[in-house]
Amino acid sequence: MVRAWQKYINKLSNKEKIIFRDIIKKIILKDFENLDIKRIVWKENEFRVRVWNKRAIFEVINWKVNILKIWPRWDIYK
Repeated sequence: MVRAWQKYINKLSNKEKIIFRDIIKKIILKDFENLDIKRIVWKENEFRVRVWNKRAIFEVINWKVNILKIWPRWDIYK
């Protein structure tokens, strides 16, 4: 099953695809060093990673990481 964020990554430029794939690998491996990560205040287990004008939202529950969304900044929090 292809998720919406995977479809969105396929629409990005090649440079952005490479960067987001690297970021997703780091998130899944829990290597958060050198990533701009902040906890989303109104959500208990959700965090965001900022890359230029795009955001990746992920959750960590019992040490399991789920990527929820990757979207432009102005649409991600809706």
